[in-house]
Amino acid sequence: MKNDNGLYRVLFEQSPDAILVIDPDTSLPVCFNDRVLDLLGYGRDEFAAINIAHCEASAPGAPSEALLAGIIKCGAGECETMLRDSRGELKYVRVSVHSVEDGGQSCLQMVITDISKKKRAEDRLRLLNDSFLNFGPDFVGNINLITKEVGNFMEATCAMYNRLEGDLLCSVGQWHAPPDFKITDRPAGHICYDVIRRGQRTPLFIAHLDESPYAACDPNVSRYHLKTYAGMPVFWGGVAVGSLCVVYDRDIVPSEADMSFLAMAAAAIAVEEARWRAEEKLREQQSFTGNIIESLDNGLVVIDTDYRIVTANSAYCRHFGLKPDEMIGQRCHEIVYGSELPCFRYGRDCPVQRTLESGQPASLIRQQGEAASSGQVIEIKSFPLRDGAGKIIAVIELTSDITDKLKLEEHERNIEKLESLGILAGGIAHDFNNILTSILGNISLSRFQAHDPAKVLQRLEDAENAAVRAKELTQQLLTFARGGEPVKKVIRIGGLLREAAGFATHGSAVKCDFALADDLCPVRADEGQLSQVIHNLVLNAVQAMPEGGTISIAADNSAPMADGKRMVEISVADTGTGIPKHLLQKIFDPYFTTKQQGSGLGLATSYSIVKKHGGNITVESIMGKGTIFHVSLPADEQGEEPEPVARQELTRGKGRILVMDDEEIVRVITKASLEELGYQAECVENGTEAVELYQRRAAEGTPFTAVIMDLTIPGGVGGKEAIIMLLQIDPKVKAVVSSGYASDPVMANYRDYGFSAVLSKPYRLQEMGEVLGGL
Repeated sequence: MKNDNGLYRVLFEQSPDAILVIDPDTSLPVCFNDRVLDLLGYGRDEFAAINIAHCEASAPGAPSEALLAGIIKCGAGECETMLRDSRGELKYVRVSVHSVEDGGQSCLQMVITDISKKKRAEDRLRLLNDSFLNFGPDFVGNINLITKEVGNFMEATCAMYNRLEGDLLCSVGQWHAPPDFKITDRPAGHICYDVIRRGQRTPLFIAHLDESPYAACDPNVSRYHLKTYAGMPVFWGGVAVGSLCVVYDRDIVPSEADMSFLAMAAAAIAVEEARWRAEEKLREQQSFTGNIIESLDNGLVVIDTDYRIVTANSAYCRHFGLKPDEMIGQRCHEIVYGSELPCFRYGRDCPVQRTLESGQPASLIRQQGEAASSGQVIEIKSFPLRDGAGKIIAVIELTSDITDKLKLEEHERNIEKLESLGILAGGIAHDFNNILTSILGNISLSRFQAHDPAKVLQRLEDAENAAVRAKELTQQLLTFARGGEPVKKVIRIGGLLREAAGFATHGSAVKCDFALADDLCPVRADEGQLSQVIHNLVLNAVQAMPEGGTISIAADNSAPMADGKRMVEISVADTGTGIPKHLLQKIFDPYFTTKQQGSGLGLATSYSIVKKHGGNITVESIMGKGTIFHVSLPADEQGEEPEPVARQELTRGKGRILVMDDEEIVRVITKASLEELGYQAECVENGTEAVELYQRRAAEGTPFTAVIMDLTIPGGVGGKEAIIMLLQIDPKVKAVVSSGYASDPVMANYRDYGFSAVLSKPYRLQEMGEVLGGL
């Protein structure tokens, strides 16, 4: 260049593209960078005498003069064309021409970009697309088509797709395979097997095969004088199942574009593998389904819209002592009843006819008749069979002998009733143990306070009140168990709601919140049966909240009705799982239940009791938010308030003891007992308060020597959860677990849960002293 600008010179020489400046009159180079020589393969002196337009080969779709020579003549422009290099090979290029000044002389600058890789990639994609367009239903034919395109495009000696089938390597697709090539072989030693086994989504390229280990272990290498191998695994379901490969009888290094094309072709074969295996799976499923139908103990028959039997399994045929070929084609009523007309013509209930008319499943239980032996109960269920347009073309009928099933269900209902009594007994035992703790503790304590008659009198009075409470609990159990017609009397319902709800929540992690009107009207009812209704509703709420929670119980008077009468409105609401909308109409049916435990009689019994009292019971529920039961009972203005509920040698010690128990009577007697033993005591109702007080006293410098905690706190944190938090605060905490549930695993294995000792309710003063003294 005559005007030698330093920056331009650097850019000119370092450009990744080929740049040359030519004389517009002669088209001969004025100057050019080394990229031109790299692209076209000429020497510098040789290229200096070459007209660049003469290097252009015929471009697809247009004569060469319309491209490179044309834009040179115009002095500016851009085109894509092909240039032939010094070796005669064609290069796809993009050429951009514009005018420049060189020392006052007008020249043309050409920028040439090699786009051969891009064009080859486009050609390969076009080949694959053309292959897909020619695909048919034959998987092997489609795979062979892909294999052929790969072999052709990569100019291979041979191309193959080999898949692993069991313990054999099978060649599914071949292109230019030798006549004596083995289609199946043991996989060990073969290169394709190694490509599959390595399980990597990258191609495997091996040069100089005749010098590699495969020359000895793969018989094809020496048999066909192979020198180069390139293979790509084919994946299905995340697992390599085959290998697409090209082999050469010459030394060659495939380009990166070649290997990318091989990968694309392998992906195309993977699509065919997926379709192939899907059809195989469908055939297997059809065979599997047929085997299942045939092996059913229940009868299965398909009946068309003309009541003819299309197919029947062996179980259905055995029921009538016939063979399948004796039944198929016959009408079902001819087989079942021996009648010429459909059974519904004789007034019989026909589930097939109901399904054909309604399009919905139908069922029937038949206890006797021509189709059932004496004492048998047959259940028949029918389902519509539709075509692709949704039209019913047949009915599937299932028949089963449910005689033994009904007997078993009756037996299970009896067992469930016993289990319900067991659950009830467990709750009663928990309540009684708390009462007995107060009784036994007061009596035991009074023995050691004989020197102070006033204290002894107070202890005996507290024990007496606890005994009265035990008597009332027993009476409640007896009235709860009584059924039959209600024996009514006028009762105030507020106290009954609290007692029945507390009875139902014993031993659970649920508490009750009450919102009872102060002027609540009395009702005339059987106290025991009404308690049973509230107990069932609260127990239902407890079971809907297995992780614990709060039940809201409200009661109020309704506005006077047209006849002047009023109702007492009661609601029991939980925040549990809720009841699906389609089941709400069934929950009051006998033996209907959605729970794993329970007989399904609780709500049915409640419904019956409320109706006998002239009232009504309804339910509303939202899935995931909870359920509310509403009970309305006729009010009775003439009421009376029910009677209120009444309420040795020692191991002594010193220190401060923290007591956590939800029962006040237990806290009172435990605190008094600890003080008699020489300890100071502070009491709280739940685990959260216990943790907070323990931490606060430690910070104040007056830490607790030990902690006595109740295991179960309804609606709050119990001992099992609280000990975890206490151990985080003080790993050396000395904690005693106390509960009336002696069978609880925490009581049996208290050290596994972080406790230092166990104190079972009810307990004596001596036992408490010994446990604390042993810490």
